[in-house]
Amino acid sequence: MNLSSYNSSQFQEVIDLFTTVSSNSEGNEEGLLIGELVPELITTTSTDAARGLFAALQEDISDETVILDVPENNPLAMLLARKNAMREVFATMRMYQKQLPDIDHSRIYGITTFELG
Repeated sequence: MNLSSYNSSQFQEVIDLFTTVSSNSEGNEEGLLIGELVPELITTTSTDAARGLFAALQEDISDETVILDVPENNPLAMLLARKNAMREVFATMRMYQKQLPDIDHSRIYGITTFELG
């Protein structure tokens, strides 16, 4: 398995994957609901849930590339990546206009998009 950092251009692909899989197993309405929850799922997942989700997503794939864009200001997210032998492919920097947002960085395990604003 090849592991690498998440590429923000794949965010819609991740949403589509969750939507399609859920639609196929539970019906279109359920699939659309799951697809709408993906951004929140990615940004508010606990440490244990992140580990479980990361492991579960890899169960049925072999020799596939896994991409996870890990924020450096969450040490537990960085540890998750290191424990899974991930390597840095590229680095980015967040920039904000005005003030920093009031968010709990310890609950963010992956960046969903960089192309805002």
